[in-house]
Amino acid sequence: MVRSMKPRSVIMDVSIDEGGCVETSRPTTHEHPVFVEEGMLHYCVPNMPSAVARTATHAFVNSAMPYITEIAALGAEAGPGRFVPGTGGQYA
Repeated sequence: MVRSMKPRSVIMDVSIDEGGCVETSRPTTHEHPVFVEEGMLHYCVPNMPSAVARTATHAFVNSAMPYITEIAALGAEAGPGRFVPGTGGQYA
């Protein structure tokens, strides 16, 4: 799949902590964050959110809060499921 990409494309492997999701990925560091493999620029720094911890925390809270609020409103007895936030407990 990498070979079918346009030359000088950028690959940002955010799952490199768990082994990566791109065949040409390998872990890098913040000191040397990029490398070129098969003509593609790779950025594969493990634990990327640690570089911007405050921003990462806000992003997580903003995306998780609708689910947390809905679970709190429905109560634990509602059980696990795939509900749609903001619908008053409707499940997908």
